[in-house]
Order: sequence, then C-alpha cells, then structure tokens
Amino acid sequence: MSADWKFALSVYLVVGGLILLVIWVHHRLSTTRKSSWVKAALAASDPQRRTLRYRFLADVAAPALASLFIWALWPIALVMVAKWRREAQREERHLQEEREARENQAAVEMSELLERISIETIEAQETVHDPLNAAPAVPFGHLGASWIAFRSKLMPEDDIWSFEAMRSDDWGFEEQTRGYAAVRNGQIVAHFISRRKKART
Repeated sequence: MSADWKFALSVYLVVGGLILLVIWVHHRLSTTRKSSWVKAALAASDPQRRTLRYRFLADVAAPALASLFIWALWPIALVMVAKWRREAQREERHLQEEREARENQAAVEMSELLERISIETIEAQETVHDPLNAAPAVPFGHLGASWIAFRSKLMPEDDIWSFEAMRSDDWGFEEQTRGYAAVRNGQIVAHFISRRKKART
C-alpha cells in the first residue's frame, strides 16, 4: 500500500472516529434515562429482558456493531441519518398541519372566554413535571411546539384569555376543549387548545 493510500485511509478512519464521537455525545445528551419503575415494568412485560443473553445483545453487541458500521462506513451512515431526520421532520410537519387544521375548524367564540391571564402564569401552571420523564419538562409537555407556534403569533397589545368550549370530534361525539386565546382589538386572532375531553353522556 502506497503512502498516499495509507494517508487517505488514516484520514478516512479519523473522520469516522470523530463522527462516531459526535453521535455518541449527542445520544448521551438527548436520551432520557429510564427510571427504575419503567425498567421494572418493561422487564415484567418481557421476561427475556432479564436474561444475560438479552442484556449482552442489547447493551454490548448491538451498540458495538452499530459503532463499527458508523466508523467504517460513515458516509453511508451520514446519508441514512440525514434521510431519517428528513422523514421525521416531514412527519412532524404533517402532524402539525393536521393539528392546526383541526384547531382552525374549532374557532373560539368571545362568549367562551373565561378569564384574562398572563403568559408567565400560564407557563408556570402548565409546565409538565413527569416523574417518569416520559414528557419533556416544558410548558404543555409534548404540545410545547404548538404552544411556541401560538406564542409566535402574539403581539405586545394582545390580551390572553383562558377558554372552555364544547365541540364535536371527527366522529360526531361531543368533547370539551380547553385552552388559551389571544384577543386583539376586541377580536380573537389566535387560540391554542391544551386539553380535549369527551363529554359525559
């Protein structure tokens, strides 16, 4: 093997190692550790999780093979990661568009407003504190992105009100919706639905 090829291979492997390190650090920082209660529940639902063979495959073999793949074939790994991210973003946009479409169909009336409330109070009251870490510790948890989108539409002169309304769902059943609406110059210009609950029959 010529010196040029050795140098190129060395650079290739070093780049692969750096990419692997970045992915590992990102995974460690972004992954929420499962609580002991969640681990116990998973073990109870699938007894194989307790076996040494399962733990070896899940905790050692699989990560080692994935790391080796990324290190040796990092260009392919980067393409795959980019593809997965695009698909995830496309799915998230699609879900967001569906949520916004449903919310726009259920416009809020002035008569359904309950009380005026500040953004700071709302976020203090609605921040999720999940002991199982299943939901992010941000205002409205998994609905945090929708809340941020609602806030982006606000103007300094807007008044924020809580509201409660009755609406029909996609199947024609009555449901109670709660959330917050922005009032500007006496008109509701935007709203955010935080809860939906089937009405009692």
